[in-house]
Amino acid sequence: MNGFWRRLPGSLEPELSGEQIQEFQDILSNEDLEFLKTRSMAVVAEYGEVQMLKGNPLDDYGIPLSDAGHVFLIIKEGEQYEEPVTNESEARALFNNARGSGLNSEYEILDFEDAKHYNIGGYLYTRDIIDDYYDVSTAIHRTNAKFGMARAFLTAALDLEQLVSVYHKISSIDNYEVSDFEKSHGSTTTRNHEIRYFAVDNRLYPLGGRAYQDFQSYHRGAYSGIFHAPTGLSGLDMDTYITTTYETNQGPKTLQREIFGPTDVDLRAQASGLHGEDMIQITDRSPPASSRIFDTMIARTSW
Repeated sequence: MNGFWRRLPGSLEPELSGEQIQEFQDILSNEDLEFLKTRSMAVVAEYGEVQMLKGNPLDDYGIPLSDAGHVFLIIKEGEQYEEPVTNESEARALFNNARGSGLNSEYEILDFEDAKHYNIGGYLYTRDIIDDYYDVSTAIHRTNAKFGMARAFLTAALDLEQLVSVYHKISSIDNYEVSDFEKSHGSTTTRNHEIRYFAVDNRLYPLGGRAYQDFQSYHRGAYSGIFHAPTGLSGLDMDTYITTTYETNQGPKTLQREIFGPTDVDLRAQASGLHGEDMIQITDRSPPASSRIFDTMIARTSW
């Protein structure tokens, strides 16, 4: 492994400059939360598919724009909306335009530290990646941070052809001998670290369907597959990919407050004579998968 790290910088040239190689090495060896924060964008306001981000975006070379302090960036339906701004008033105006509201209705812009989600290279992470970064019982959040920052850096700094070239050189750093089972006993062949085959269990895909109605005939309790496990363990926000819809006797509901708020009202009204059949009741639920699931590693490596 020591030989690998010594030879890694050479395998990144000429696709990456000296400054970029140092940035990549710093990411892979980082154990500092502040380093992560300077390469993250906090979701400080949200309205449907429109988000206001605050933090340090990466430039076209994958280097964080942190010298000028935090900037604001508006994301609409997964794409950048207009240019970044440094003034909160300008950010608020862009946010209102993006969400189609000229009324400048009241909403809160959170501080960077108070955000519920953080955007790293276009992927939403839950705030555990910040809160539990120094957790002594597990290194999973520090590892997820490295993966997130490395992905963000590489996709910003390199195009597809350059990525393929760098991947081939990195996977060929170490060569080793293994038994060749297609030849006589004792024969060997040379291998490197290139991934030649990658299998993904089809249960990783959310099957969908109704939780109760389609139990016997379709998913048998695995309507969300085991997509939750790798997605949750990687620190990503599950609601980005799966949002549960509750079917009720009063129509479909997607937010829990749309169910439990009226339930409280109904319970109070029942004491005044409201019939049970008039109360809101959950009849089934389904977890429709967002199209964003097809941008995940799980989807892209299982075609």
